[in-house]
Amino acid sequence: MKITSSTDLFIEDLLNATYASTADARQKTVFKEALRGLVRLSKVEQMHEMRVSLEKLIGDPSLIAMCQRTKSRQRNHATSGRWPQQMEFNQFD
Repeated sequence: MKITSSTDLFIEDLLNATYASTADARQKTVFKEALRGLVRLSKVEQMHEMRVSLEKLIGDPSLIAMCQRTKSRQRNHATSGRWPQQMEFNQFD
C-alpha cells in the first residue's frame, strides 16, 4: 500500500510502535482504520469550531449572507461588462 500523507505515516509509525510483531493483519487493519476515523472526526470538529468562531467574529449570521450576495452581484456585473457607479457615501446605484 502506498502511503500518501503525513497522517498515514504517523498512523503507520504508531501502529508499528504499538503492535510491532505481536498483532496479526486483521488487528492491524482494524487499529489503522480506527485511527483514520478519529482523524476524520477531528477534522470535522476543527471545521465546526472554525465556523463557530467566524460567526462570533462576524456577529449576525445575516451579514455572511449579505457578503455572499454582494460578491454574487459583483460577479454578475463583471460578466455583463457594466459596473455600478459609485456614489457619495460608498453607495452603488
